[in-house]
Parts: sequence; C-alpha cells; structure tokens
Amino acid sequence: MLAKHLSALAVVAEDGISYDLYSSNNPAVLLFLDGAGMATVRRINQRTPLQNGVVDKGFRLEPRKMTLGLFINQQNERDVDTMRDKLAYIFGPTNFPLRLRATRLDGAVRAIDCFVDGTMDFPQSERMGASQKVLIPLYAPDPTFYDPTQVVSTTSLTTTPVSSSLFLSAGVTADDWPIFKVTGPVTDLAITHQPLGDAISFAGTTIPAGETWVIDLRPGYKTVYRQSDNTNRLYAVFVTSVVFMSTMRVYSQKVAASLGLNGNYFSMTGSGTTAASSIQFLFYKRYLSL
Repeated sequence: MLAKHLSALAVVAEDGISYDLYSSNNPAVLLFLDGAGMATVRRINQRTPLQNGVVDKGFRLEPRKMTLGLFINQQNERDVDTMRDKLAYIFGPTNFPLRLRATRLDGAVRAIDCFVDGTMDFPQSERMGASQKVLIPLYAPDPTFYDPTQVVSTTSLTTTPVSSSLFLSAGVTADDWPIFKVTGPVTDLAITHQPLGDAISFAGTTIPAGETWVIDLRPGYKTVYRQSDNTNRLYAVFVTSVVFMSTMRVYSQKVAASLGLNGNYFSMTGSGTTAASSIQFLFYKRYLSL
C-alpha cells in the first residue's frame, strides 16, 4: 500500500524530532499526499467605469491545502492504540509549523512548512484488525516548497563598491525573500538589486565595527535588527528606500529571464570599511510544486 511517487517522507514536529512517514510503521506509513502539485494561482484585476472586461494586475499564490494519507499497520490492536497516540502527539495543534520533508524519486529533497487545519480523525469505519487509515488535513501559509539546504553566500566589503552574483539553478520556479547579515564597520551602506534599481539604503548611518545587523525581508518580518541583542534598527533605513523592503527578492529562473537576467545580482556600496566588513546573503531555492 506504499505510495511509489516518493522515496522518503518525514515530518519534523514542533519538538524538533523527525519522524519517518514512509517505511518505518512507527507511527505510520505513507499512502498519499494530495495537494502537492501547482500552488493555486489567483489573478488580481481592476475595472474602471464603462470598461469592458478588466485590467489584469498580476497574481498571488493562495495558501496551500493538502491531505496527508497515512496507514497504521501493527501486530496487534494495542500497538495501534499506541500509534494513534503518537500521531496525535506529532500532529496536534502547534504554535510553530511542522516541516514536511520529501525526497523525490530523482533524489531532489523538498520541504514545506505547514499546520494541521481541521479534524484528524481515527474513524472506526477505517479500522480493520491491527490496521487504521488516517487522513490529516494540512495548511501551508506559504504554498511554495523549498530545498531545505539554505543557500549562504558571504561577500567581503573590504573595498566598495562590490557586486555579488547569486545564480539560481535550472528549474527553480518560485521567488524567495532573502535575509542579509551585514557586519561593520560600514557607513552609508546601500544594497541594490541590479539592474532593476531597487535599493535599500542606510544613508547617514554607520554600522559599527563588531556589530552585525540583520535585514530580514521575509513576509511577516520585514525588519532590521542588531543580531547580538535583537535591538530594532529599522529606523536606520533611509525613508525613500523603505518601499523596497517590500519588493526586493531573489527571482526565480523564469522571472529573472523575463527581465533579461541570467541570475540575481546585488551590488553593495558604502564607505569606512575594513577587512572585517562583510555581507552575507541567505535564501532558499523555492518551487511551485513538489
């Protein structure tokens, strides 16, 4: 009864422990994962008075709904009770997301962060001896899958300006929002996404030597803070560049190509740097489907 479209599936629970859902029978094995295809696309439109039709204003991806089908198969009915308790522990209500980690038949590993959203029942109608079919409703606020190995690229700011090229591998189908970690000293730092011109500027501000400031562009965060004590530094973003906190991102292969780019280029300018000055880029390669 094992699904054959994956070679492995695990869930990392809120306690940080990884549980095999493919072959161990502890607590259960995979039947299927529905809803892991293309993320749902919603078109945004606008209409003016007397206009026929609408003006298309782009799209957004809706949160993802998935159904995880599992099968408990034990030696006796008492052990099935134990596995039901274990599933209730793993998939119980959480404040932090579960991480599904799937290995495809081609060896690619993709993950998605999700929550249980709905009823995970253990219906008696699905019980037969020492076996039990279980359906788990999952909800992923960010509908994109990602390679769980984060891309980390560090560039020296000893001399400025500098340019860092972040090339995405073929097949990356969704954008990601990066995190920048800047270690001082550096004055009047500006990070520009070339050749688009989106620039986050810290004009008039010095990041002191020995301090690392984190610029987090992820939705729901959009902040700047000092890494050592989480002290807010968002005030230091130059007022005219605040808007780019909402737009600067690492483009997918197709979006980059549509803009005439073969990758993502970021240039950094500033002054007063030393051999200790650097900037680190962190992002994930994201995908529209499993």
